[in-house]
Amino acid sequence: MSETTETRQHEITIEIDVPVEQVWAAITEADEIIRWFAPEAKVTPGVGGEMWISWGPGMDGTSKITVWEPNKHLQAGFGAVPQVVDYYLKAKEGKTVLRLVHSGFGMDAKFDNEYESTKKGWGLFFKIMKYGLERHPGVPCTSVVVYSLIDHQPAEVWKKLVSPEGLVAEGSLDGLRPGDHYRLRTSFGQVLEGVVISTDSVGYMSMTVEPFNDALLAIFCESMRGVTGLTFQLVIYGMEAARVDEIREQWDAFARNLYPKTQMASL
Repeated sequence: MSETTETRQHEITIEIDVPVEQVWAAITEADEIIRWFAPEAKVTPGVGGEMWISWGPGMDGTSKITVWEPNKHLQAGFGAVPQVVDYYLKAKEGKTVLRLVHSGFGMDAKFDNEYESTKKGWGLFFKIMKYGLERHPGVPCTSVVVYSLIDHQPAEVWKKLVSPEGLVAEGSLDGLRPGDHYRLRTSFGQVLEGVVISTDSVGYMSMTVEPFNDALLAIFCESMRGVTGLTFQLVIYGMEAARVDEIREQWDAFARNLYPKTQMASL
């Protein structure tokens, strides 16, 4: 008698105001994946092919492609006890409805953090995709990613991040909702101003950054195997490389100073 393991899944749907072919490219071509997801990617297309993504050493992974139906359905699985990600695309009056189903999470409580963090994370990544495709189509972009592992609970990390010694030396993030305008001066002197795209009480937020060529800043603060993973992902469009490198160095130094003695990586 075969045994089946009960699992759970979550899903998210977003509408993007571009043709379905562009969204298919965004999820299947390495040069497009790095515009919204990981800063490094490689793709061997077709059933039996692979998708490799990386946020830096020790933060990479490979998934096997098991369904490849251009402009309709992409499926890829990963892990010894496989988790599966399905992308379903549907054209709608010149726009695209993109639905993602991420399945294969165990029912045990030890999977709860991974289940919740991936659910919220996909929502934030999809907002980055939508923003880039709709607002900056075809414009060269670079993702500046600064990642830290911090030995404190997410609520503590977040509280410090949005304090005067963090991002909010001047201004406030309190009570902001999607669509609201914000203006901050950070503890390291940068002025951040734009519109809130998404927000969560603790842990996940995205906003435009007008002073950086209408860039998008996404912040992920999530439990990672007993510690907190904090990621700043700043997607910058149409900016010269030297200025991007300068911004990367500033955010890397900011994270190191705010949370000393942490494990860090930057891309």
